[in-house]
Amino acid sequence: MKKICVKEDAGEKIGHSYYFPIFIGIGLIFGVVLNQIAIGLCLGVAIGLSLDSKKKR
Repeated sequence: MKKICVKEDAGEKIGHSYYFPIFIGIGLIFGVVLNQIAIGLCLGVAIGLSLDSKKKR
């Protein structure tokens, strides 16, 4: 077997933002608890997208 080495550039950092899926999950939980799933999802999507877009700037 051959050993494959992968080198990463030290200056290039890949940032992952998990706000969107986290807030969709939180919105689903609040929606189920309050029997308003649509409102919970809308709030989760709105908050998650706004935080994701701020993070990328």
